[in-house]
Amino acid sequence: MKQSLLMAAVCALALPAAAQVSPASPFYAGGSVGLTNLDVGCEEVRDALQDGSLSCSQRRLGYKLYGGYKVNAWMAIEGAYLSYGSTRLSSDTGDVRISVDAAVLDAAFRGDMGQGLKAVGRVGLGQMRGQGSARNGTTGASLSDRGSEMAVHLGLALEWAIDKQLSGFLAYDHAKSLESDEVTVRGSLFSLGAQYAF
Repeated sequence: MKQSLLMAAVCALALPAAAQVSPASPFYAGGSVGLTNLDVGCEEVRDALQDGSLSCSQRRLGYKLYGGYKVNAWMAIEGAYLSYGSTRLSSDTGDVRISVDAAVLDAAFRGDMGQGLKAVGRVGLGQMRGQGSARNGTTGASLSDRGSEMAVHLGLALEWAIDKQLSGFLAYDHAKSLESDEVTVRGSLFSLGAQYAF
């Protein structure tokens, strides 16, 4: 009887200890907001149309949302959605507004720099998607269209630990379309965000 009670006490005390050393989940998620630079080939369009009045302006706010799975201490697989904002092409005859986003699959590589800092490099492929709307300044007629192209994605980031599960980061993400023969679309995002490990 005493032996049974002793064994029960040992098991009861061991369970909290086992819970404390249970391995962390390999899944994590993050998000960031920042400034974008979107190149939709304004110079190429101006030259093609021979329209000296054509000008380009940008809405420079973008964001990134992503989730990842840690393969090991230095490598992870990530899926991400990035919004690169929009560009407006205006001329005497009308204007065109183009917004661009991307969905990518990356390999992410992390290196420990000490003092809670980590350097991150990302490389991957995905779809770069554009949506445009045009308005004729003379007739007032309008139309819209959308399309997508394969794109390569590159990223760099600096992460710092806030606690065991939460970290902050500064990141630079760049995507470039691969399929277009006439205009190459490029989008860049420099952002500040946070990441949470489950």
